[in-house]
Amino acid sequence: MDWTQRHKSPFISTTFSFIWAIWEATRRYRVGLKHDIEIAVIDSRMLAGRAATTLELLRKGTPKERHLDYWKWYRYALESQNVLVHGSIPAPAVLASVPLFSLIDKLPSYFLRQESGDTKLSSPFDALSWDTMERKPSFRQFCQDMSDQFLRLPTEHRLRDATGGSVRLAMAFLRPWFHKVVAKDFANATDSACTLAFIIAQWPAQWWSRDHVEMWSVIRSLVQAVAEEVREKQKSQFTEEVRRLQGV
Repeated sequence: MDWTQRHKSPFISTTFSFIWAIWEATRRYRVGLKHDIEIAVIDSRMLAGRAATTLELLRKGTPKERHLDYWKWYRYALESQNVLVHGSIPAPAVLASVPLFSLIDKLPSYFLRQESGDTKLSSPFDALSWDTMERKPSFRQFCQDMSDQFLRLPTEHRLRDATGGSVRLAMAFLRPWFHKVVAKDFANATDSACTLAFIIAQWPAQWWSRDHVEMWSVIRSLVQAVAEEVREKQKSQFTEEVRRLQGV
């Protein structure tokens, strides 16, 4: 199916890759007319039976059934970690829908131009270290460039990005859901945030993250601290509201 007929497809395209979602959303913002772009965070457990990875579907066919563009689609599916959902996505499965700009502001430093700190920017995209206006962008090249930038950072800056930076971005993705759930199910909220932060921390250089196991405990501690702060703030607000109503 070519791009002019995608609206006729019974499938909704999603991804397992947080960074593909950001890269693709940025690309669409730059080349498209719609600028109210948001990234939805979906609980894949609620899509059982109606979702499959594009790689799974491509591998089901026999060599004789393969389209001429089979390997082109295969590479795309591999890079994007694309998941096709049949029909629709139930509302309870959508944990959060986050505006693109609020995520750009929370990206770890290796995604950003190092010289833009004190410079007034005309657009949030000006802070990004990759060319968002490139006519034929390559996700593979983007990944390599970001990894190289991460590895060029001093060790202490890498650790800061891998711990605090990863937690910051994970919380930006999960913020509405996290604030809603943390008081009722503290363990679920913190475990989900840690899982996403771990994925973000490993992304730029998995081999490097394996050599710095200390960052896992730091990430857990940071998430725990944020969760406790949010929970205590909510308790305080609830107490104040009760007192206010009692005085009415």
